[in-house]
Amino acid sequence: MPIWKLAPILASSSDDAWASTLWHGQVLVRAKNPGKARQIAAETFRKTRAGEDETDQILLASPWLNEGMVACLRVPVSTFTPEGPDQILRPHLTEYRWA
Repeated sequence: MPIWKLAPILASSSDDAWASTLWHGQVLVRAKNPGKARQIAAETFRKTRAGEDETDQILLASPWLNEGMVACLRVPVSTFTPEGPDQILRPHLTEYRWA
């Protein structure tokens, strides 16, 4: 399975879309296609508020799904193996959970 690099083009803290995500930096994702890589990032980094219903509407505002805010490029050579489940490879869980 390919490895994808998602790289924010504009990551302004004043933008409402970026306020809805836990991570604002580059991401490496193992996924079958760029759309799936974006979806995995949007779901993984989604920030929810207490009492908020976790619906697809939250994902609609995610910058990870917006091609104008985040570039998605296939990584031709990586230290990560292409075999394995769809998942975030970098940053590591401990890096973004407390960011």
